[in-house]
Amino acid sequence: MEDLKINGSISMPGTLFDLPKLYNQAREIQRAIELFGKSNQFYTYADIGIFQLFLKSSDPQQLQHFIPEELLQYNIGLRLLKILPST
Repeated sequence: MEDLKINGSISMPGTLFDLPKLYNQAREIQRAIELFGKSNQFYTYADIGIFQLFLKSSDPQQLQHFIPEELLQYNIGLRLLKILPST
């Protein structure tokens, strides 16, 4: 059980009619957790902050020039582009 990793995500509050949007928020949080390289963590949609913008982009390649060199140096930017949705 030492290798068991559990991550949780909590979307913004909503109604029954908001379920598709809330589900997508929870999925985006899980993708952000992958990027952060964390395990055994719980995040809310607000916790991922600016990453909400990156995860909503329809063309991740357009965002590449917004990734600071410091992040590219540590491959964080490249990992971000790999988990973003592709068109």
